[in-house]
Amino acid sequence: MDSQFFFTAELPSNTPRARKSFITVIILIVLCGLGICIGKCFWHDYTYYLYTREGNLPVISGWPVVLYSWSCIFGVCLSLILPFMYFMQDWKKPALALNATELFINQQMIKNTFVPYTNIQEVRPSLDGYLIKFKEVEPIISQQFFMFKPLLKSNLASRQLYVNKLYTAGDLPSFMQQLSSKIKSE
Repeated sequence: MDSQFFFTAELPSNTPRARKSFITVIILIVLCGLGICIGKCFWHDYTYYLYTREGNLPVISGWPVVLYSWSCIFGVCLSLILPFMYFMQDWKKPALALNATELFINQQMIKNTFVPYTNIQEVRPSLDGYLIKFKEVEPIISQQFFMFKPLLKSNLASRQLYVNKLYTAGDLPSFMQQLSSKIKSE
């Protein structure tokens, strides 16, 4: 195994929260499918044709049309979001970890990335979490999958990453204290 993956401290991902998010999206997709079925069942009984003022073109109208079209739109969008949510991080590796020379980040679209301590400017407490401020974000962005680069660039525009209990499990304050001491020793 690669020596980079021998961590001195690590925080696992908050998998119960992630599982809850996945289940919520799957339930919404099922509800959209149900909306499509209901719209199709009542299509012939409750739809009618209207003619537009411009061009006198026929348009189908009625509540089944509205239900069917919105269910299709949301169903397709949620179906595209689901794999995006899954591939945002590697679920077999920790969310945050420390080794001798680098911080390992695997959360919030930063997937399996090692950041040298020399690239971390400071770690400071925030409202209910911590802010990790970076000196340069381009090396972090360049290591990511092409689909996540534009989103990650906007997330890291202020050169900081917000870490809280939503994404990690474990003792976050002691982990951040270890990270701060490693940054100061560099």
